[in-house]
Amino acid sequence: MQNKTIGIYLPTKNRVELLKKAVDSVLAQTYSNFKLLIVDDGSTDSTPEYLKSITDPRVSFIRNEQSERACNARNRAIKALDTELVTGLDDDDVFLPGRLERLISVYDPRFAFVCSGYFWDYGAHKKSLFSSNKVISISAALDLNQCSNQILVDRNRVLEVGGFDPELPALQDHDLWVRLIAKYGDAYRLGEELYIVNDDQELERISSVRNKLNAIDLFEKKHFSIMSQRNKENFAFYRKKIKGEKVSFLELLSSSQHGLFSLKVRHALAQNLNQIAKYRLDYMHTGSVDQPVVNWFLKVLIPLIATGGPGASRVILLSSCIFFLGASNTASFGSDFFILMLLNTMFSQSYGFFVLKQDYRNSFSAISRQSLTGLLVAIVILCCLFILGIISNLIFLLPLLIILHFYYLFRFKRIAKHGFFILAIAECFISLTCLIAPIVLSQLQIEQPNAPYIVYVAASFLGLLVVLTFNEKQINGSKNNKVPVQKVINIAISTVASVFALFCFPYTAKLILEPEVASYVALTISCFSIAMLIPRTQANKSLPRLGLDNLSANILISINKSYSKLIWVSCFVSLLVTACYLNLLTVPWNLAFAIPAAIMALFLCSQSGFIYLTTLSLRGKDAIVARLNLMVLIVTLASLSLLVFNILNINMVGLLLPFICITFIGRNIQAKKMIIDDNNIHTLEE
Repeated sequence: MQNKTIGIYLPTKNRVELLKKAVDSVLAQTYSNFKLLIVDDGSTDSTPEYLKSITDPRVSFIRNEQSERACNARNRAIKALDTELVTGLDDDDVFLPGRLERLISVYDPRFAFVCSGYFWDYGAHKKSLFSSNKVISISAALDLNQCSNQILVDRNRVLEVGGFDPELPALQDHDLWVRLIAKYGDAYRLGEELYIVNDDQELERISSVRNKLNAIDLFEKKHFSIMSQRNKENFAFYRKKIKGEKVSFLELLSSSQHGLFSLKVRHALAQNLNQIAKYRLDYMHTGSVDQPVVNWFLKVLIPLIATGGPGASRVILLSSCIFFLGASNTASFGSDFFILMLLNTMFSQSYGFFVLKQDYRNSFSAISRQSLTGLLVAIVILCCLFILGIISNLIFLLPLLIILHFYYLFRFKRIAKHGFFILAIAECFISLTCLIAPIVLSQLQIEQPNAPYIVYVAASFLGLLVVLTFNEKQINGSKNNKVPVQKVINIAISTVASVFALFCFPYTAKLILEPEVASYVALTISCFSIAMLIPRTQANKSLPRLGLDNLSANILISINKSYSKLIWVSCFVSLLVTACYLNLLTVPWNLAFAIPAAIMALFLCSQSGFIYLTTLSLRGKDAIVARLNLMVLIVTLASLSLLVFNILNINMVGLLLPFICITFIGRNIQAKKMIIDDNNIHTLEE
């Protein structure tokens, strides 16, 4: 079966630019044994010239001087093809690269035909449809077209049942699939999205509302003898859906006994919440809506919550624990938590980061498997840190490390696909759990030292369940690109060195300060992490520009200036808010101001070089970034060691802080120099 030639019929008329994309998607198939026959159904644009320019011997075309309509064009192509198997493609849709290979791998003549799921392309967003394996009986086929609009089938079978019916103004594919199943038995649907159906509203689709309503009447008359009462009831609902009629609650309950429950509920909600449904469609089509508040919510707030949730949940958790469980009992958790996040950064995020890169965008499964080695190493390190007495609670940190490992991998996957909505919901669930659970535990008088750990394990597990339940499908097919180990090491060193240079302060504070003060240091760092949300969100929008080959030094410097201004504003606001917040926690004003002022200096100096370091990383200079950040880490550790080992007393921290800040500034200057001197960065004015 794997050697059989597949015939592909493709009717087209006056849509040459879309046709080019459709043809290119066929030529890009991993299964190369095919013949593509295009029927030009009387085009008056440049379609004939384009067809004559195609040199691939597997592609041929037929020209209709007068339009015969799509059904006749398809039938003509199927008769002309000399292959045993055939499948179709519309000129405004595209195959994903593995479509033919996957379909022929599951083709079985015991089934009437095989088909697959697909993505419905609204414009700005895509929706997965029919993403589950299913054997489709005649009863199921008569309920609804569950076979999609393209199948892989024996060519003679199509001819024997009469091909597409040109008398139907719509539902021609559904009608043919029903006739094939009625004659040859059940069909099989592969639950993988293997092509993309275009829903561009500017294009004239074949099936208008009137055509569909007429087609429903003709379809029912044609298949009335084999339709059950269930099928007829479902077609009655389908007719209401096409007309856009509202469905009452009682009608919904009555109709739901005949199946298709989710479809019917969605229609009922859309009709009764029509404004929200309109906003949804506008957002799916264009990525925005015409209501400024809703648009801001969708485009700004949700991505902000999704990408900034971890920082917010840290602040909420630490604050809630300090309020309800006591600052002293939170000190150990604050230190353990930041060490845990460092391990997560090194062994989870260092793998997940590559999902954001174009070369690995669709290699999530391969990267996830590869990351298990990193997880194992992280577990070993965590156990060693426990033996050395650096962390205090292995029982809860171990499951938390595993949960966070997978949560962050799926988090990167969603960010790469801009799937912020579900991620925002997950982060809200985590934050709410972090807020409410300490109150409940304090009332239940659960042993306080373990309470923060219990809360975060439960919250993180809940977040993981949310992202797994609504796992986003790949759109461009999966790849198995493994990340070179050296690249992972470079990213791990770079990110961990940079983060550790900041987050080692809670651990140091735990060793040299009173427990309450150590908790306040951890809380302050978390507050400033939230302050970075807006600058980082703005920086993320600039990532595509930073990766361009024609990036000029002027543009790069301009992007960094804008980012630096946001850093200053965000840090200054965070300084004021955090100082007031600490004072609210009964921290004396001098300490409430001194702690955030010191952290502000560190954040300003460390974050100001983010654009230059990111640009170096995007251009494959991960090793350089790793060396620069490692330099900062070494200086920071050496400086803090003077305090930890009592070589300097705590009063001398005022001398060490400027030294660490100068090291960050030196790193940023060096990164800027290296990226400007890069041959790929041009100094020409725009």
